[in-house]
Amino acid sequence: MNQMNKFFVLLILCINFSGCSYNDSEPYYNTSEYVPILLKSEDLAHSVQKINARSLNNHGKILWMGNYLLIVEQYEGFHVVDNSQPANPQTICFVRVPGCIDLTSKNAVVYADNAVDLVAIDMSDINNIHETSRVPNVFPELLPPGEEQIPNIFSKTNRPANTVIVGWKSKEVQNEE
Repeated sequence: MNQMNKFFVLLILCINFSGCSYNDSEPYYNTSEYVPILLKSEDLAHSVQKINARSLNNHGKILWMGNYLLIVEQYEGFHVVDNSQPANPQTICFVRVPGCIDLTSKNAVVYADNAVDLVAIDMSDINNIHETSRVPNVFPELLPPGEEQIPNIFSKTNRPANTVIVGWKSKEVQNEE
């Protein structure tokens, strides 16, 4: 092949491949099997709440704290279980903490991720569990299970303003609702 023919073939290939582009900013491009659960930013700041005990559906980390077991319900909060009689544990309540996947404790304070915020929750009086402090925007936004980044279709610029991802649900579950 002479020099001119090689140049011509290369030019044709370049023109063909220039039309093939990857653009994940197009609204229909989403290979994730999950969709985000969103909460308004201003609602996140007031979302930690003690509520009645409920069933455990999607457990995560378990933390032992004195006579209590704290069992994370992924993306939703944690169950408080009285384990003073290990043969007969009793669920006391549920602490709603949207976006929670991890927690730890020191003394009678539980530190949990509340989506992108870090919250401190006073557990010294089991009848009066409450948030005592919050540090906003400590953590990156929650990623879909098994993903290394948030699909562009769900990035901050492509979803309702002032919302935070507090969890992910399967597209199959969403379609059933």
